[in-house]
Amino acid sequence: MIFRALDVAGDWTFGKGIQNYQSGQNAIALNIQTRLYSFINDCFFDAGAGIDWLNLLGSKNQAALIFSIKSVILNTPGVNTLKDLGFNLDANRHVTLTFAVTTVYGAPITGGLSFPVTPFDGVSKYVGDIYFDGTQTTQDVDVSSLLDDARRAVWILYDESDGYSVVLGAVQPLSITTVRLTISPAPPAGFFRLVGIA
Repeated sequence: MIFRALDVAGDWTFGKGIQNYQSGQNAIALNIQTRLYSFINDCFFDAGAGIDWLNLLGSKNQAALIFSIKSVILNTPGVNTLKDLGFNLDANRHVTLTFAVTTVYGAPITGGLSFPVTPFDGVSKYVGDIYFDGTQTTQDVDVSSLLDDARRAVWILYDESDGYSVVLGAVQPLSITTVRLTISPAPPAGFFRLVGIA
């Protein structure tokens, strides 16, 4: 296994040729880190990959979040067993994880992560319930009260009448202050929850 090295913000590194790549144990550790930082529905070719951080981090069901974390780690290629998992969630929804795994290479890996990633500790969030009247297919929403720039946020729209299922591809940032919701054909009258993280 070969994996591109990551910087302290979790972004790929460039400019050092072969030194920008890791293999063996280091590649598995980087893959675990990348998979834990992933949000569910964020990867266009595998919408089920990652963790439902937006819902699970704010819920009172901490066991479901820990189960998701364990599942992501154990399903990482090259991981044999999860020996230890440390989990701490503070009042500001800041998570600190520590873990120890054994791998196909025989040696253990230990690691730790923080969410949000340190350079982005000033993360802001928009949550709003939006009503569609049964005839609308499009609605523009002003999100400036809670976000500095709607274009830099990650957006998800949930259908409240359908068990908070995700409405894929429904949110388009139009400007710094506004996002457009498009649902076609027009949904039955009801509420949708709009969530944006920037």
